[in-house]
Amino acid sequence: MAQNEVLENEPSTKRRRTDSSITRSALWLDDGNLVIQAESIQFRVHRSVLAMHSTVLRDCFAIPQPEEQEIVEGCPVVQFPLDSAADIENVLCILYKNPEVYDSQTPISMSQISTMIRLGKKYEFCPMYNEALRRLKQDYPRTLLGWKAIQGTRSSILHTNSFYFDIVNLAYENNIQFVLPMAFLQICTKYSIKRDHDSDPSAPVLVPGALHMCLMGRTTFSSHFFRDLFLGLHKTMPDKTCANIYHCPGALRLVSQQFTIWSADAGPITFPLSWAVIEGEIHKQGKRLCGACTKIAMVQFADAQEKFWMRLPETFGLPAWDRLEKENTI
Repeated sequence: MAQNEVLENEPSTKRRRTDSSITRSALWLDDGNLVIQAESIQFRVHRSVLAMHSTVLRDCFAIPQPEEQEIVEGCPVVQFPLDSAADIENVLCILYKNPEVYDSQTPISMSQISTMIRLGKKYEFCPMYNEALRRLKQDYPRTLLGWKAIQGTRSSILHTNSFYFDIVNLAYENNIQFVLPMAFLQICTKYSIKRDHDSDPSAPVLVPGALHMCLMGRTTFSSHFFRDLFLGLHKTMPDKTCANIYHCPGALRLVSQQFTIWSADAGPITFPLSWAVIEGEIHKQGKRLCGACTKIAMVQFADAQEKFWMRLPETFGLPAWDRLEKENTI
């Protein structure tokens, strides 16, 4: 990245804002020797602190500064014209006030994780960026066993109403592909494709590219899972020791029809985490499998689930899991 694309000083009075349009932030350190400005917000900080944490900013500060430069309280003003004030405030607060972002036991906000990914990479705040990656890997493991293990546990990122959309958009726009298979799965199992954004313009949405990937994968992943599951069951059931050779296949047929209907529906897709979900649907139909058939069914279920998980990335047009695990650190 060219250094003049990162930040710039303000040498011309024609480009200066009037004092009345500038807001001084709460992060205004009396002994600071640099004022940085994003949008109309100014922050007084230490050049050495920024340079110590960011190789990009260290190199930028080494460039000779223009003779005509805006000065505030004896400090040169450096503009960050391509960054939001909220992002700059997040970075500075992490550097000066919020070391808990590096505490794995403390959840952080979506706003913080987004800033840590985008500005962490842009300005090479390496520990900040890598900590964000660590949290994403913790919340979005690549294995089925890992995904099951985190169900019901506390996320390392605080959830908001738009969280599942925000996390997909963040991962998609910053090429953090290992997050996307699970994140798309969450969208598909929690939301209907019938959501009417026109009636609620404030409703969260996916960016166009991510939306296309999600919809394309949605049409296939659920049907593939249930196809593998029920084809396997039909081939192996009833067991030769089945206690009710007519009852068990009938129960299986009823629940197979139910899940086939669900997989084609526009509503949230059901992806059962355990055999108990399937068994519960069988009981709702007033049916039960005998003990021998239940054992076979549980084995087939585990096999179908593992196959589904292994091809989950490819379902959404992504590389296989082992390729998604390429290192993203800087």
